[in-house]
Amino acid sequence: MGAYGWYLTPREAGQLYARVLSSDDESVLPTAYKDTLLLNGLGNFKAAGGTVAYHDGWWYTTNPSYVGLRTIWMKLPDNITVVLFVNTIQAGNGWLPSKNGLDIVPFMVNTYNAARSLSGARVAAMAVDIPHPEPH
Repeated sequence: MGAYGWYLTPREAGQLYARVLSSDDESVLPTAYKDTLLLNGLGNFKAAGGTVAYHDGWWYTTNPSYVGLRTIWMKLPDNITVVLFVNTIQAGNGWLPSKNGLDIVPFMVNTYNAARSLSGARVAAMAVDIPHPEPH
């Protein structure tokens, strides 16, 4: 990730976002600021119901379309934070199942739902209404 002077590997980004968003650790950000960040949607978007907060990014070329970097962090229920960096988003190449490069948020939610069902438990899929599906 290289936006605005931040250079992190996916692992480093995952550690940072998990510490800030899904733990009681205040070494990076005090809890009051975490609450302000998530509850007021500062730099992130909330799915309907408030169970998911996320921010995604996209740097791409237009020819061929949708080739480029796609990133997302997502805070999910049960204090799970997921970070995904994809450096190729061409539709149909198999790297990221995508119709047009716009569907990384639903991809993450579907993956979360699939992982929840793997435990053998009867768990209903989490329904998520994304009010801002466009890349940010």
